[in-house]
Amino acid sequence: MSRKKQGDISSTTIVTVVLLLIGFGILLLFISRIYYSGTTEREVCRESVNLRGGVLAVTKGISDYVPLECKTQKVCVTSGLIGGNCEQDFQKEKVTKAKVDTTGKISKAISDEVLDCWDMMGQGRISLFTGGWYDKFGISGAKSSCVICSRIALDMKNLPDSVKTKLGDVNVYNYMATHTIAGQKFSYLQYMAQGSPAGVSVADVGGKLEQKDFQYPTIKNKTTFTEVPAKIIDETKQNPEVAVVFMQIHVTDLSTVLRNDAIAAGVLFASAPATTVKVLSSGYGAAAAIILGLAAIGYQTYNTFNNYEIATGYCGDMMWGKDPSYGCSAVRVVNYNLESLKTYCNVIESIP
Repeated sequence: MSRKKQGDISSTTIVTVVLLLIGFGILLLFISRIYYSGTTEREVCRESVNLRGGVLAVTKGISDYVPLECKTQKVCVTSGLIGGNCEQDFQKEKVTKAKVDTTGKISKAISDEVLDCWDMMGQGRISLFTGGWYDKFGISGAKSSCVICSRIALDMKNLPDSVKTKLGDVNVYNYMATHTIAGQKFSYLQYMAQGSPAGVSVADVGGKLEQKDFQYPTIKNKTTFTEVPAKIIDETKQNPEVAVVFMQIHVTDLSTVLRNDAIAAGVLFASAPATTVKVLSSGYGAAAAIILGLAAIGYQTYNTFNNYEIATGYCGDMMWGKDPSYGCSAVRVVNYNLESLKTYCNVIESIP
């Protein structure tokens, strides 16, 4: 068999595989648009997360075309027999009420939303946002993507004065570190840390915590938590509101980028070996290929290290997890306003 024919067969095989992968992705996209078995909005979101994660595992570059069906939940922290609906924040939207009579119960309500968000978005085990092929070759810039899991508003009209005057005491981080989940023997933070490959941010989950040691179920050595001076409820606002946000950012490391370069070069040679040899056998062709290759690798290296710095800026406050320069998954609690959201989110992909 001639080299030309071998090259034609290789090219045909590559095109066929690519078309099959694209077709598979389109099929999953079609299924996702017509059917979800979940009976609640959070179940539907969880299924869409799993679906996108499955597409990413198979097709890599087209997972972003599978939509996340994650609608932001509205929670009204209120009090009294009936309580309010936080109409000033949510108008006539569907609202879940959280009845409280102490600041500790406010901390619990927010902690429950943080935990639900972490579970719903895959516990940091699923890569949901990708820069596509550009990211794999270190060409694109690192961006943080977010899903706003919940908006939590305080019903200042119906909350008792004993709560309103002590909103500064709300300390979600302390609550999550010192209280166990219902029906479990470990705390919220222990649950979020156990076995997860992702970092978990608690820098914005409120208040100061005295230094204590906690034993994680899957970690032999104790981890010391330091003070986290953060305040999540802005008491100066007439109607305080916070958001529970899942954030994820990913950077392809340089070794993977260079490995992808080698694979791409191999595919190029396999698809047209005769042409490739002919070009490289020419003095000018070989020189041009070397210059272009070195220039490309130089740019990829510069861009990847720049992305490391960007990721560290978003993930440097992680209290456990992998090297923050490679990215992270985190649930953050921030004041619900454009400035706070822009601090952590380049892209927001959730249904308002």
